[in-house]
Amino acid sequence: MPGKAAEAGQIYFDCDATPGHFSRMEVMLRPEQWSIVGSLKADMLYREGEWSPSAQLRLSEAEGRRWIGIGLTASVPTKKIVREGASVTIAIIRKAGDGTPSQETLGSLPLGQALPFEIALDGEHLTIKLAGTTRVMDVKLNGARKIELGCSTGDFKFIDILAR
Repeated sequence: MPGKAAEAGQIYFDCDATPGHFSRMEVMLRPEQWSIVGSLKADMLYREGEWSPSAQLRLSEAEGRRWIGIGLTASVPTKKIVREGASVTIAIIRKAGDGTPSQETLGSLPLGQALPFEIALDGEHLTIKLAGTTRVMDVKLNGARKIELGCSTGDFKFIDILAR
């Protein structure tokens, strides 16, 4: 798992998943950590059959039944490898209990451009600041929490991820 801790508890995860594969990292949160800040960037996209390039950063219950976070997705219609001139779709993603995951699309991000974000949980209210948008929503995460970072079929960077 290619992840490394930076100073002051920051995480930098160079998530480079070859076509048709994925990579992921999980970090358990301490009880007093209620927010996550950092940036996410797509550097390269691959085309591979039914697999779409994607990356996710999620705040999740330890057992993973409920989560909410940020997703980047793209389609690569012709070239095998895309390094420039493309963009990824930005979305807020969530799953509540045994329900089906859902998403709210917010816009797009050019390859190579970092997307700063902040996710803060206050009781059962969660605030996401992302792509010039602020969303406040009700969410219930029981027990221990973790950060889940992952990508598939592309090269994505999780930059200076910090739980506080």
